Amino acid sequence: MIKIIGFGALNVDNIFKVENLLLAENPAHPVDVQAGGNAANTITALAKLGVPCGFVGVVANDAFGKLIISEFKRRNIDVSRIIFRKSVDSLISSGLVETYVDKRGRRMLFVKPGVNGTLSINEIDSDYFNKASVVHFTSFVDNQQFYIQKTLIKKIPDKVTVSFAPGSLYVERGLKALEPFIKRTDILFLARRETYYLTGKSFKKATGKLLTMGPRIVIVTLGEEGSFIATRNEQFTVKARRVKVVDTTGAGDAYVAGFLYGIVSNFPIKRCAEIASALASFSVQKLGARAGLPNRKELSAVVLLAK
Repeated sequence: MIKIIGFGALNVDNIFKVENLLLAENPAHPVDVQAGGNAANTITALAKLGVPCGFVGVVANDAFGKLIISEFKRRNIDVSRIIFRKSVDSLISSGLVETYVDKRGRRMLFVKPGVNGTLSINEIDSDYFNKASVVHFTSFVDNQQFYIQKTLIKKIPDKVTVSFAPGSLYVERGLKALEPFIKRTDILFLARRETYYLTGKSFKKATGKLLTMGPRIVIVTLGEEGSFIATRNEQFTVKARRVKVVDTTGAGDAYVAGFLYGIVSNFPIKRCAEIASALASFSVQKLGARAGLPNRKELSAVVLLAK
C-alpha cells in the first residue's frame, strides 16, 4: 500500500560550482546532473528509508525524463501516474534547474519548467490521492498547474493528511492566493523568510495566524538555528545538528521527508522534528539534493527511529 504521494514539478538539477555568488562574474564549473524537484526529492528520501511512495507529474520523453523515471524506479516509487510527454518540439524538454553553489554552500537557482507547464487536470486521476495516508504538495512555475493543484487539494478526503511546502514560488503569490491550500493543509512547511512574506509578521506570530486558517502543525525551518514547530497546543524549537555544510540545495525537502517519516510511523511531533533535522543534516553534507540522503540504517545511527 502506498503511504505517501508527491505532487509537484519534476526537474533535473544541472549543478555548477562557483567561487562566490556575491561576485558579479564567476567561472562556473559543471559538477553533476541529478534528478530533482522539491516534492520528488522528498519522496525519494522517504523511499530510501523504506516508505512506499508514489508520484504525480509529467516528464518529456528525453534523456532528462528517463533519468527522473529511472531514479524513481530504482527506489521502487510508483510511477504509474507520471505522464511521459512525447515532444514534437525539440525546444520542449523535461524540467531543468540550473543550480550554482559557492564555497560557502550558498546557492542560486534558475528554473526552466519545460513540460511541467503542460500538465492538465484531465490527465490526473484524483482518486489516486485517496489511496495514500499522506499527500505532499509543492510548487509549479506556471499558473495552470497552480490552479490544478488548488482544485485538486479541495477534493482530497479528510482521512488523508495533506502536507504542503509552497516554497518561494508560491509564497510570492501572497496569502490570499494560498488560502485555499492552507485551509486544507494539515502540515505546513515554510522557511523563516517565507513566513514574513506571507504574513508580514515574525515567524512565531506568523505561525499563530496560520494555525487559525486550517493547519494543525506549522513548521518553520531556520537554517543553522534549527526549526520551530507549532501546533494549537504547543510550540518548541529543535536544534540543527552541527555538520560541515557543502550545499544547502534540497535541505528543506529532506527535512520534510524526515518529518513525514515520523508522521506515518505515528511518532510524537517532537520526534518527527528530530528525525527531520537529522535527515536535513545528511543532505547538506553532499553536493546536490539527493547525494547525501541516508538509508534507514545510516539515519538510525544519529536519531531514534524505533518506538
